[in-house]
Amino acid sequence: KSTYVDGLLEKINKGRLHPNFHLHRTATGRLSSSNPNLQNVPRDTSIRGLFEADANSLLVVADYDQIELRIMAMFSRDENMLTIFADGIDIHAGAASLLFDKPVGEITSEERQLGKSANFLTAYGGGAGKLSSTSGVTLAKAREIINQYYEQFNGLSLWKHKVVMKAKKDGFVTTISGRRRRLPDINSNNDELRSRAERQAVNAIVQGSASDICKKAMIKAQPQVASFGGKVLVQVHDELVVNVPDDDRVDYYSDIIQESMGHGKDLNGVPIVVTANHGRT
Repeated sequence: KSTYVDGLLEKINKGRLHPNFHLHRTATGRLSSSNPNLQNVPRDTSIRGLFEADANSLLVVADYDQIELRIMAMFSRDENMLTIFADGIDIHAGAASLLFDKPVGEITSEERQLGKSANFLTAYGGGAGKLSSTSGVTLAKAREIINQYYEQFNGLSLWKHKVVMKAKKDGFVTTISGRRRRLPDINSNNDELRSRAERQAVNAIVQGSASDICKKAMIKAQPQVASFGGKVLVQVHDELVVNVPDDDRVDYYSDIIQESMGHGKDLNGVPIVVTANHGRT
């Protein structure tokens, strides 16, 4: 831990860290950060507690709730996924409810965790082996869960199949705002290279579209935040960290930030949810 902090100390200028943010370094279009990388701060509270708001200020952290899974629901039009989001059900508990054929209210924390693992495996690519190693279930059980998942979310599996077919034809995929990712290995004779390109095709659309949405949110938030003397400090993929005045209007500032990120609006029929918290560190 101290090595991490020592590395940051030498980069401080006038009491603050001033990282670089890069628009074009990632294949999916996500912003990346370097010197230092402030999108990858250890979760350890003793380290996170070192990042403080300015004097007489607070930090507001506003982040999208399951934006990538919502994007998958929007593109695939999968009925079960759309219903879960429209009804405001926790997506991981909702997936587990369908997987284990139980009401959402009766889902255990272990079952929810399996629902969560299955959700993210489909978003980022990965098979039964990955599910087995991350969740501790047997390989046979993992296969059963994945098969059941695609049965329950058959609109999602159909969409992923269409994405791969179109990528094979075009040689690229396109995000929600038109950013292209080229996939030179999508028609490769090498199974490993082709499989990876197929996973990248889906991931590029999902992660790239989430990135598009967050960048648009930053553009919209900037003048709003500046109007009350705040400042957007850091973007961590699907969250914004904003310095705001420490006064009795902090909830109003949070509301403005959430609204500029699209909270309460619809993404082609899928509700966008942004949660915000504030504190000194």
